[in-house]
Amino acid sequence: MGWLNDLAGWIETTFDNIASIDPIYLIIGFAFQFGQTLLNSVAWRNVLQAAYPDKHILQKEISAAYAGGVGLNSVLPGQAGTVTYLALFRASIPGSSVTTILSGAAVQGIFWSIVGALVYLLLFLSAPSSFEEALGSLWTWMDDHLFLTLLIIAATVVLLVIAVRVIKRRLRAQWEQAGQGAAILHNPRRYLARVVVFQALSYGCRIAVNVTFMLAYNIDPTPRNVFIVIAAASIAAVFSVAPGGVGATTAVLQIALSGQASQATITAYSVGQQAACMLANIGLGVLLMVKVFGWDATRSVLHRKRKHKGDKESTTDEAEQLAAQLEKRRTERQG
Repeated sequence: MGWLNDLAGWIETTFDNIASIDPIYLIIGFAFQFGQTLLNSVAWRNVLQAAYPDKHILQKEISAAYAGGVGLNSVLPGQAGTVTYLALFRASIPGSSVTTILSGAAVQGIFWSIVGALVYLLLFLSAPSSFEEALGSLWTWMDDHLFLTLLIIAATVVLLVIAVRVIKRRLRAQWEQAGQGAAILHNPRRYLARVVVFQALSYGCRIAVNVTFMLAYNIDPTPRNVFIVIAAASIAAVFSVAPGGVGATTAVLQIALSGQASQATITAYSVGQQAACMLANIGLGVLLMVKVFGWDATRSVLHRKRKHKGDKESTTDEAEQLAAQLEKRRTERQG
């Protein structure tokens, strides 16, 4: 039961970080955070249902799996939660394949990739002098190191050619399953109505979360400041090793929001918002997983992630174990 002690300690620290936030802002922030997760889980279910039209995919199982994975990502580094919810999707859909579900993840990523690129473009355009300075520095370096630049370009081209050949060879056998995961893209209107709409609403909730906590800490929630926070979180997620990327996000915001508030306020805001979101994610994930999958399966997932957090267990192996647990639970319910 050591993981329960760890969880209790984490909850105590989290409550200490958010104790100064007005309860009204906390309630509103929690509601938007829940909405962000649940709306994206609806988009996920629609992608998977299109991939397996002959199967009845339960929204509650997809929502519970996704919320549980998001909760784990809040407290474990290395996107361990993502592997978990993909495995739970596989376990929730009898006869499904990891390849199809992973291609579904690629479909899910289309919207977020486009929005992410637009956010960075917007930030660059809002500060054109910074963009011009960065581009000018790059061209200067390339001009001063012409031979090295040409060598890097040539090596990159060679590596890309090799990579494309290897990828094509390995994907040829799995192409049919991969195409199945992207089935919803064959009907653009259906994709927009059943995936993009829910992802856009989810993104709106993400923006609302930032606005809510910025108001709680008296930071001006201008569009640029809000998108700076979103960009900082995505940058921190790439480079951070700590759960949730708390330290990395705070460090980025200290620079990005400099002049918008004091350094102490920026730090308090960053830590407070992330602690509140982590608590909301953990609470929703555990609640839904216990309700839908049962305590035994939930405890098994938590125990496995704690025990093997330094290992890289394959999605396939984990999915098969979870599938067996879910099948046992279904049999018990039917009996």
